[in-house]
Amino acid sequence: SQQATLEAERAEQEKQRAEEEKERAENERQRAAEEQQRAEEETLRAESEQQRAEKAATTASKTREFLVNLLSSNDPSVVLGDIPNALELLDTGAAQARDTLAEEPEVQADLFNIIGKLYLSYGRYQDALPLLENALKTRRELSSTSDLLSSLTNLGAAHRRLGNYDEAEGLYREAFDLAKQSSGEDSLDAADAANNLG
Repeated sequence: SQQATLEAERAEQEKQRAEEEKERAENERQRAAEEQQRAEEETLRAESEQQRAEKAATTASKTREFLVNLLSSNDPSVVLGDIPNALELLDTGAAQARDTLAEEPEVQADLFNIIGKLYLSYGRYQDALPLLENALKTRRELSSTSDLLSSLTNLGAAHRRLGNYDEAEGLYREAFDLAKQSSGEDSLDAADAANNLG
């Protein structure tokens, strides 16, 4: 009976070792699955970053092409008569962007932001406002942090120049919070945004 007891203990120990091996194997399998999932997530993130970079490059290229076409179509060697002034070109560009780029919202937002900022520099604040508002709306949905910061800052400037100080402060504060979140409190973006807050 002592022999039987020893045999039973050995069998129990073997069973326990087998269970431990099974548990180790399961843990290894789970670790391998987690590593594979992490690798797949990294691949997806890298692909997503590449797609964003390609999209940004395409948007920049189309924006540049639009502006070049806008300026070259008014070349005096092509169009007889008066050479258009800068404000006439901006008015034409704003109308063309509104009418022809609805299907390319990121390009349209880029152009609205550029033309709106130029209107600000010419003191055409009321003309700048709807373009900058439209650009910000689109960029909230589609664009990168730097594009969003630019739109917040430009629209804040338009409101400030129109005497809408509460709206301006709200936009500048949002830009500051976004810059801190994305680049850190000591970043150049955060410093620029803080400067706008005064």
